[in-house]
Amino acid sequence: MGTVHRELTGRQEDVLQGLIKLVASRVWPPTVAELAAYLDDADTSVVRFHLMALRRKGYITWEPKKARTMRVLRQPSG
Repeated sequence: MGTVHRELTGRQEDVLQGLIKLVASRVWPPTVAELAAYLDDADTSVVRFHLMALRRKGYITWEPKKARTMRVLRQPSG
């Protein structure tokens, strides 16, 4: 799907781009399950793993124990 940037794996970029598109098309952020469905990924734990990595790398803010708290802080350059 996405182009790999230095800091992100290909799948992390796919998850980030999916989140960006879903946030832009809605009034509220998606749940992990909604993001996983959008990405055609049946395993929400895999999406959650990539969201944690994106949070550590400073691309998103997210409170895993609360619903609809994902926010994009920055997009990959390039």
